[in-house]
Amino acid sequence: MGLTLVMALDGSECPGEGRFSDASTCGGFIECIADKTGGYSVKRDHCNGYVYNATSMTCSQTLCDSRRERSVTNDYHPLSQVCESQPDRFLCANCKTLVHCVMGQAFVRQCIKDFYCTEKPGFGGAVCYPDEPAACLCLNPNEFRVDPYDPQRFFSCTNPGSQPQSYKCPDGMQFDENSAQCLSKSGYPQCVKSGTFANTQNCGEYYSCTSLMQGWVQKFFMCSGNHLFNERTKKCEDPCSLKFVCQREGRFPDPLNMQHYFECFMESGKMVKQRYQCPSGYMWSEESFGTGKCVEATDEYLGYPFAHCDIPDDLCPETDPCLQNPCYSGVACTFTSVAPFYTCGACPAGFTGDGETCDALQCPVGFAGIGGDCAPDSDLDGFPDTELGCSSKYCRKDNCDNCPLTPNSKQEDADSDGRGDVCDNCPAMSNPSQRDIDGDQIGDDCDDDIDNDGSLNAADNCPLMANSNQADADGDGLGDVCDNCPLNPNPGQEDVDEDLLGDACDDNIDLDGDGVEDSADNCPSVANSNQQDVDGDGDGDLCDLDSDNDGVNDPSDNCFLLPNPGQEDANGDGRGDACSTDFDGNDVMNDVDFEGTFFIEDTSDDDFVGFVFGYQSNAKFYVVAWKKGPQDWFNKAERGITLKLVDSATGPGPALRDALWLTGTTPNQATLLWHDGSIGWSPNVAYRWQLHHRPDIGTIRFYLYRGNNEVMDSGNIYDDSLKGGRLGLYCFSQEEIIWSNVKYTCEDGVPQEMFDDLPQNLKDQVLNTT
Repeated sequence: MGLTLVMALDGSECPGEGRFSDASTCGGFIECIADKTGGYSVKRDHCNGYVYNATSMTCSQTLCDSRRERSVTNDYHPLSQVCESQPDRFLCANCKTLVHCVMGQAFVRQCIKDFYCTEKPGFGGAVCYPDEPAACLCLNPNEFRVDPYDPQRFFSCTNPGSQPQSYKCPDGMQFDENSAQCLSKSGYPQCVKSGTFANTQNCGEYYSCTSLMQGWVQKFFMCSGNHLFNERTKKCEDPCSLKFVCQREGRFPDPLNMQHYFECFMESGKMVKQRYQCPSGYMWSEESFGTGKCVEATDEYLGYPFAHCDIPDDLCPETDPCLQNPCYSGVACTFTSVAPFYTCGACPAGFTGDGETCDALQCPVGFAGIGGDCAPDSDLDGFPDTELGCSSKYCRKDNCDNCPLTPNSKQEDADSDGRGDVCDNCPAMSNPSQRDIDGDQIGDDCDDDIDNDGSLNAADNCPLMANSNQADADGDGLGDVCDNCPLNPNPGQEDVDEDLLGDACDDNIDLDGDGVEDSADNCPSVANSNQQDVDGDGDGDLCDLDSDNDGVNDPSDNCFLLPNPGQEDANGDGRGDACSTDFDGNDVMNDVDFEGTFFIEDTSDDDFVGFVFGYQSNAKFYVVAWKKGPQDWFNKAERGITLKLVDSATGPGPALRDALWLTGTTPNQATLLWHDGSIGWSPNVAYRWQLHHRPDIGTIRFYLYRGNNEVMDSGNIYDDSLKGGRLGLYCFSQEEIIWSNVKYTCEDGVPQEMFDDLPQNLKDQVLNTT
């Protein structure tokens, strides 16, 4: 659909420049444009069967006599949206497209060479006009410019005055002149591959791209403080920790950007540092310590920590990195000439780690303390019966001090939450948990910006997760980072089966049984509940031949979760030097050790207390439940501890309730995997449980302690139905339960007792994967 263009006339019909009625035909008009000779170039056009109104310079709603029985075509041109606000006017859709709006419908004319769409009062609106407006012309060499009428379009210029080459961004994107990129409306580039990437406009922000059948899911995140997103490690890091410090004269590579190098020299008794840049397409190559030259850039350049980030020269102070205390408290820091330009000494006695991170050695069951300094803990709550010399709060005597690390002899507690005022992060409002998501020392219950993303809680579409851009792809009022269906509007976040995927996008297809549905699973054929993807390429590590994307396939890689293409191994132990980090999943567990203490004060009842693991939904999980005594209520419940696999066809309701009560198997609801009826729980006694779950070999083992005495060992229990999931606590009709000292660890190995009892085929499987 378009406007008919008739031959140009000689200009004698023109009373001046503008758009005028054409007396020779109903609905016709002529466009007179002044030329350089003092005359006019003329083009004749028409109103598609409607009378042209010379006063308003628009097409009226009056039909010409020859079109009385016709109306504007029913065809709907995509550019008719341009006419929505002004249905009867000449408008510009973009630099080269004029839209003639007739009763809200678009009739399109493309401007010829050297003519561009512009607004002219003498024409009553838009017209194709030579060399105007300036915003549509090439004014500078080698630049990209956004179309002034349509931010989705842009054009490139080779030289001043050259013909603009027009382009269009994908739907939902706009062109950004500063970065010369198509960006989403939130300011991020379009997803073109799976992974996690820095926002090059502000590397303190980053985004992830996940490919689904219906398109891309793009989520946005932000780093705290002055940290930037390191695309190599996929973490927010302080670029100042890699700041180069001159220690001797010479030329040295910039640890943040291979295109730059530093020259260090003594002047007037002081060390001076100058930063230089190699030409475009070149990088600094160090030949020996303190010498080097610019050479042609290789892919190695892209592997630098913040290669795509523009780091201001004044971002980091000119100081020795050791002055920033990168090592664990009390551990010596030594400057080195190799990035990150420092090394940490050994961890203190009673601790283990690499000196930068040190973890305290654990006390055995029945004892409490930290770092190997242990004493008896009769109630198994994690606090010793006697005072210890270590500084941790877990070394303080178990005396119910409401501020064990801060003197407060009067034990003032204004909000009665069990935490003394002097150490309460919210002293005027009761908050026993002391939760502080953003770590700003202000408890969440009295923090007006809980996630510290700059949006106050009342106006934040994700108040518990930082998202400064407030991106909300589906417009349901919930930010993408906390929306359980980011591409499907669901303001109520309904999740009937509690599997963390909203009902609006939940198809319940999970072929590998890891609790992550195939539509969102980064490894749908291999169970990986934690969805670990070290290199951020969208393929889970368990089905990625090269997990860290360093060019060395995992079976041959001596450090397969950290990039180390050189495979350096200084001590020859078979473990790469780069391997100093333990990659654990968050929230959803695969191989897990789960332990805790329960203490029941109720002396009048005898029902269930326990915990759940492998929790994938409210109809699919493992549950360990302990009954004090036998009871025939909904069904027959025996004394003792049971382990059940819940795979309920109905989910929560009477059928599942009855199945949980029964000491036995209920078809289509729950399967009894193990039962020990030797003892029931006693009130006012502390019991400690330990559970080992290894889904890869389908093995579970449970221990129970009273004090430091083991009172129950389940032996190996074999079931591979659930490949991981969440952890939680469980009770059924039982009151006055105190759970304490609950913790978990993600483990790669198999405990010795569990391994010793495995059948040979599973032993071989373990040995072949370690």
